[in-house]
Amino acid sequence: MNGVALVAMPWAAPETPSIQIGLLTAVLTKAEVPVTAHSLHLEAASFFVERGVALECVEAVAHQWWCVGLGEWIFAPTGSDRACDDAEYLRYLAQQRVPDEIVDAALRMRQLVPKFLRQSADDILMHAPRVVGFTTTFAQTLPSLALAAHLKTVRPEVTVVLGGANCDGALGQALLNTYEIVDFVIQGRAEALLPRLCRAVLVNRPPAVEPGLLSREMTSTSVQTPHAVADWFQPIYDEYYDRLDRSPLRDALLPRTRLVLETARGCWWGERHHCTFCGLNGTSMTFKAAPADQVLADITALAARYRRTEFDVVDNILDPAFFSNVLPELARRRNEFDYRFFWEVKANLSPEQIRLLRDAGVQRIQPGIESLSTRILRLMRKGITALENVKLLVFAAADDLMVTWNIIYGIPGETEDDYLAMAEMIPSLIHLKPPGLVRLQVQRFSPYFDNPPAHGLRLLGPAPYYRHLHAVDEARLCELAYAFEHEYISGYDPERAVAPLRRALEQWDRSWSPGKHHSLRYERGPGYLRLRERRLGFRSRDILLDRLEAELYLSCRTVTTPAAAAAVVKRVCDIQLGVDEVRAFFAELSEGRLLLREGDRYLALALPMNPDAAPPPISAPKWKVSCAPAH
Repeated sequence: MNGVALVAMPWAAPETPSIQIGLLTAVLTKAEVPVTAHSLHLEAASFFVERGVALECVEAVAHQWWCVGLGEWIFAPTGSDRACDDAEYLRYLAQQRVPDEIVDAALRMRQLVPKFLRQSADDILMHAPRVVGFTTTFAQTLPSLALAAHLKTVRPEVTVVLGGANCDGALGQALLNTYEIVDFVIQGRAEALLPRLCRAVLVNRPPAVEPGLLSREMTSTSVQTPHAVADWFQPIYDEYYDRLDRSPLRDALLPRTRLVLETARGCWWGERHHCTFCGLNGTSMTFKAAPADQVLADITALAARYRRTEFDVVDNILDPAFFSNVLPELARRRNEFDYRFFWEVKANLSPEQIRLLRDAGVQRIQPGIESLSTRILRLMRKGITALENVKLLVFAAADDLMVTWNIIYGIPGETEDDYLAMAEMIPSLIHLKPPGLVRLQVQRFSPYFDNPPAHGLRLLGPAPYYRHLHAVDEARLCELAYAFEHEYISGYDPERAVAPLRRALEQWDRSWSPGKHHSLRYERGPGYLRLRERRLGFRSRDILLDRLEAELYLSCRTVTTPAAAAAVVKRVCDIQLGVDEVRAFFAELSEGRLLLREGDRYLALALPMNPDAAPPPISAPKWKVSCAPAH
């Protein structure tokens, strides 16, 4: 036996290659360690669909229902001794409103898992690897352990290595302590450590003790010290695309497949202000971005090699420096190549930065909005206001950027008044894309987890679904869990508080249904601005603003105050308006939901008819201001 097999199990998205496997394949190839990659997340989708499971159900488990443990439960141990637990878990799924169609598909896949594991083991063992490494992120842990157990049964001499986000911190030691089939756990970045570990195992030599490597003989390294990775590797996705070409799902998935790219690690905002609910970066918050030249070279090379132009960038947050190097160059290259990107960004982007994202080919963004209450955003340490969040939604909509966003409720310190205020705001925003509504779940590594009492929380134990995944006692389950149940020391009921907002969002969702076209736009003319009101629930009308009114309204495209707007009019039109006069005009527009107001700050809600045009001053004779909009 020789070489290394790298395995990506379900429930990674079948329409994308695994960046973890792609990067480590490149690392081991450069280190001249024999390696094979195995995209079994794609193979599983093909396997289940060929046996009658709808692809839509497979993708729903991968994308949506991992949060109730469904994907991992499909691979959890079965048998008569688990029958009662399974019935209890199915009741839990019903409580979580998992659709019957998805539950039926999960039961069918659970029946098929033993055959899939045998097939997967054969696929791996035909290469006679000495080391089999599994990546574990989100819902990949139980599927990886299930296949590892099968491999150990067939070939006990195989060395099993786990890595990935689910091995971070105490999680890695707990996996090692719980599952004897696991020989080594790598914590943190594996680029430097994995080649050394594999070389040692391949020559039957004990690996050196070093930070980030856990085994039963190496208890002293249970606390991981992050590795500094000097090199950024370009992922190798050959095996994924070869497998996709042979897959019966090729025609269904190939048009949707996206290249996965990493351009930065950690979170520069979290280094300074750790968002209270976030546990995504584990113990590796330190931010580091790839050199701009390498990012651009990787995009070109990957697009050329795999004949794909759509990229998912997996960074937790966009490096601000990219606005001065990577993105302008990508915008220039749009004359030659039709690159399309998804990127996670911070929400306090300027209109110019949003426009640059669009010009660079970014079509989808995830800005981490999380709330439309400035008070709650402060509790979260988001460093942004509600108006700034809405401003991003407005400018993104104007530039046709699709925004993925949620409102998280149940934040310690929130009140019913916060949600009444948000619910009152919603009718003004129905021409924009609605959010999801998600209840707070305490995550390991978040400030809420690290010190619950300081935030008015009491942890009740792991999320309920973990009890149906791991056959261990409660203490060990707490060590293995990433998500935890909680209650509020004060007795606060977030469901009661959020009810008005939930109703408003349900109406917003209905208004956003396909076929219901509505909008709020402005049209600029010589000396005037016409607001075209076409939002659902509003009377269709055109509102004509004269020159000064137009200047005042356009000054609110970025969040402004009456005093600042009056200064704009003085500079542009050489007319001095009183602050109270401007405030009265803004109050009328806010009453008509054409502006959004927070305190003495205002934001224009209308989108431009021509989003590509810059908003220069309205040029025409100096007309007298009228505070009442003309119809």
